[in-house]
Amino acid sequence: MSIEIRNLVTENLKIDQAPAASGYIPVADASGNLTLTAPANIAGVGSAEIITGIAGEVLANHDLATLLNGVWRRASTNNFMSPLYGFVSQFGGAALNATVSVQVSGTVSGFTGLTANAYVYMSGVSDGAITSTRPDFYGSSSGSAYNPVGFATSATQINILQYPILMSGYSTLAANATFTMYHAVDAALMRDLRAYVQTPVATPAATYASANQDTDANLGSTGALVTTSGTDTGSFLYVGDISGTDYARAQSFQIAAGIVTQFTVGFGANTGTPSGTVTWKISSDSSGLPGSTLATSTFTPVASTINTVVVSGGPTLSASTSYWLVFTSTSVQASGNLWSIICSTSTGTYANGVSAQSSNNGATWGALALDLQFSVTVLSGTGTPKTKLAQSFTISAASQISGVNVWLKKTGAPTGLLTISIQTDASGYPSGTLAHPYAITSLSESSLTTSYASVNIPFPLFALAAATTYHIVITTSRASGATNYISWGADTSSSTYANGTATYVLSGTNTTLAGDMIFDVISGYFEVAVLGRNSAGTRDMGVWFGDSAFANATTRTTFKNVTGSTQTFLVFVKLDGTG
Repeated sequence: MSIEIRNLVTENLKIDQAPAASGYIPVADASGNLTLTAPANIAGVGSAEIITGIAGEVLANHDLATLLNGVWRRASTNNFMSPLYGFVSQFGGAALNATVSVQVSGTVSGFTGLTANAYVYMSGVSDGAITSTRPDFYGSSSGSAYNPVGFATSATQINILQYPILMSGYSTLAANATFTMYHAVDAALMRDLRAYVQTPVATPAATYASANQDTDANLGSTGALVTTSGTDTGSFLYVGDISGTDYARAQSFQIAAGIVTQFTVGFGANTGTPSGTVTWKISSDSSGLPGSTLATSTFTPVASTINTVVVSGGPTLSASTSYWLVFTSTSVQASGNLWSIICSTSTGTYANGVSAQSSNNGATWGALALDLQFSVTVLSGTGTPKTKLAQSFTISAASQISGVNVWLKKTGAPTGLLTISIQTDASGYPSGTLAHPYAITSLSESSLTTSYASVNIPFPLFALAAATTYHIVITTSRASGATNYISWGADTSSSTYANGTATYVLSGTNTTLAGDMIFDVISGYFEVAVLGRNSAGTRDMGVWFGDSAFANATTRTTFKNVTGSTQTFLVFVKLDGTG
């Protein structure tokens, strides 16, 4: 670049900037120095309004900047913006605490790659950057700036728009829980508030009921189910009262190392009318007879069938070690009222154990050369883990989806993070592609219980099409193991769900489970929520200016769920700059 100077004292003239883009004009500042400035940014040239201030951090030319606490800073990825913003219009930018010029109106040029005739927004990725993609108003509970900052008239030019700052927040709140939105200073407390509650439709869009569950689909478990069983039949041993004597029965067994998950025992026809329940125990061995109790509970025997008892939180057994399955009457029976356990007619054929009887309801024991009809199942740590569980489904009508319910439990103490998503279909298996960007969330495994329960997984509302196959998919961040894992309840014996099937990934390969998981797909809609004061009144949300400690009233707004139950809310805070 060359400049011809005439009739000017040259020792007071300096240009200390690198060569500028074509079209920049040298303009003298208050110190007598020349600054290279875009023509649109010079008074009387174009229609731009320029504000000169102090840079609160290093700013580059064309950074989207906002005025915070008296200094100009890049509009931040945490979506913290004031109602006054613009683009840095100073070639070479500005250093920390240096003077900076920011264009807050008119047309600013010099961009590349803009989408013509489209709004531009603050980027959620890089500080000071912009994007043509509208921000996600489900972004966070702490607040996301939602309003456009300009309109791209071409691939290189933006017409700046000064809209009131509109912050959005989205959160699922338990009863009386709160979330606080952060925003720029509103000294006059003139902000506007709106709120909506996400409401589920009572009838699921797709469902398979928990009453159908008969097996566990385990996620991230290296365990394999191992069963030992005695199959002898032909006679009976009684539990109950015979002529005033209270009889109890037991069967010893050995099995692979693992966690007891269930046992079975065969019952014949009752004698008399035994009442109440039978107490079962899994006990250690003491000199060939039942010893100390490892696990116990009760059940009501069903006559003339094999009874299956699921053991929740069962004991861990060692290999090549004798244990006992014990059955006693929970309460004293009247004389002649007996349950009948099926057994061998003579010496039993079960190789790894023998039965025992007690004539004082389990206080002392004696050995018998018979075997009961029984089985014991353990989860042994010798299997290959399933690393993904899934259930496909369709819905009959296009719907806005607000969440899913999944039938889950934990075993042991898993501490991983579950990822739950809805994915599109690829030849009968999950494609790996989300059905919608909102169709993914997470859940802590530790929050589950050790008994099955319907776990609600909320999503921000998104649309799914009718008669289209989708998949509910669950994965975990936890390393696989034999004792700590989660289970999704399934039906593999007589599934009647016609619009999908369960699948899993084993050793990297998609596999069909030949059954269905227990699930609901929930549709929903937004309703206007009633806002009111926090202290009293008829409202859905109590609101106050400030944080949870009632401080920082000018830069925080807190919302509290006062409906009495867990709800999902979408809220907006508008700052119009008048404060």
